[in-house]
Amino acid sequence: MILLFFVGIMILFLGYKFYSPFVLKQFNLDENMQTPAHAKNDGVDFIPINSKKNMLVQLLNIAGTGPIFGPIMGALFGPIALILIPIGNIVAGSVMDLGFGVLSLKNGGSNLPILAKKYIGKWSLYIITAFTLLLLILVGTVFVVTPVNLIASSFNMAEHTTLITGLIFVYYIIATLVPIDKIAARFYPYCTIILLIGTCLTLFGTLFLIFTGDVTLPALDGNLFTWHPAGTALIPGFIVAVSCGFISGFHTTQTPIVAKTLDSSKDTRKTFYGMMVLEGAIAMVWAFASLALFTPEGLLSTIQEGTQSLVVNNVANTTLGFFAPILIIIIIIFPITSGDTAFRSLRSNIAELFNINQSKVTSRLLVSLPIFGASIFLMTIGFETLWSYFTWANHMVAILSLLLVTGYLKHLGTNYLVTLVPAVILFFLNTMYILTDRQIGAGLSFTHGAIGSAVIAILGTYFLLKNSKSWRGDDLD
Repeated sequence: MILLFFVGIMILFLGYKFYSPFVLKQFNLDENMQTPAHAKNDGVDFIPINSKKNMLVQLLNIAGTGPIFGPIMGALFGPIALILIPIGNIVAGSVMDLGFGVLSLKNGGSNLPILAKKYIGKWSLYIITAFTLLLLILVGTVFVVTPVNLIASSFNMAEHTTLITGLIFVYYIIATLVPIDKIAARFYPYCTIILLIGTCLTLFGTLFLIFTGDVTLPALDGNLFTWHPAGTALIPGFIVAVSCGFISGFHTTQTPIVAKTLDSSKDTRKTFYGMMVLEGAIAMVWAFASLALFTPEGLLSTIQEGTQSLVVNNVANTTLGFFAPILIIIIIIFPITSGDTAFRSLRSNIAELFNINQSKVTSRLLVSLPIFGASIFLMTIGFETLWSYFTWANHMVAILSLLLVTGYLKHLGTNYLVTLVPAVILFFLNTMYILTDRQIGAGLSFTHGAIGSAVIAILGTYFLLKNSKSWRGDDLD
């Protein structure tokens, strides 16, 4: 299994080295193009930030607890997770991040709904806006619940969850309202560095326990996967469970934030494709640690007892011992920093849709307060249900984004298969999930779900592309 882990890491490295330049070439990006940060500098959202800082901000924005909680769920399917995560990351997730980053960059830092209106058509604005706003409010809420759960389970503060929740919301309100260079650009790069150090310590701690014999890895016996202890099928269960680290529609809501602050167009590939690859590496570490330190049955029972937060707590205590609280605090930073950028992106999307000027703090507050009110309401939903809706909405936004980029590549006359193929596959899997899942879906049988999903994915893709302005070659506004 150690070999599988390093094979997966090598896939990520080779994908960035050789595949990402090929994908970038399809977008005909002029690397000398003036970026929106310089063309539209407003001192709030459009501010030039240097390359290294921007990369670290992007990583922290997109990561959250997704590349931790998702791979923990993926580990329930066995060592196959260590191969599927990097493959999906390279051919789907990183491609989407790069493609959408280029589109936003070429269009003044525009968000997904506005880009959909331009490249697909005005009719798509309402569909994609609905999915985008749903996803962002779910992400913001999930990234309130997860740090609260982590703090409560790790530091015996269950009786103070209301206070902790209130403090996180206070921070979110402040971070959403202030200019991006006051908090995100100033502090997030340091948080990212600490986070990467914590991830490396988790990996080294796990390897140390293996090599000293304190942890015995299960024999593969020729099998790459074990049957999920709850009976969940690998297809479509795995891709929906893992989500972040593999592909995440949430990233298309965060990418415009960084596109607005990119100092040079030459930084595009390493900022968008590169940081998604790095997120994939983080996901690999947590999938590997979960596989090494738990049996499938033990992992499932731990998740059921205290969500993925309890797994994180156990992994930290096992691998780092006395220093575990430090790792847990680092991980708590993850969802908080992504949560505030989710709410910032939600504010930006709403303001852009209704043409509300955001230069004054009162205008930003007017847009933000209803958002936080809706998030507080959603917190009354159980975490497992909330996570299920989040992962489904997350993939739907990813599908729509990939198809949007596909139409654009067709418009350019370049190789649009780099986005069309992953879009169709993801469309099939995500539809199958909602058709077969008994908790939030229709509960159909595997066979009926597969047939229905294939029909919906093919017809849905055909409809979206056929009615896409850029796919048809129409003049773009």
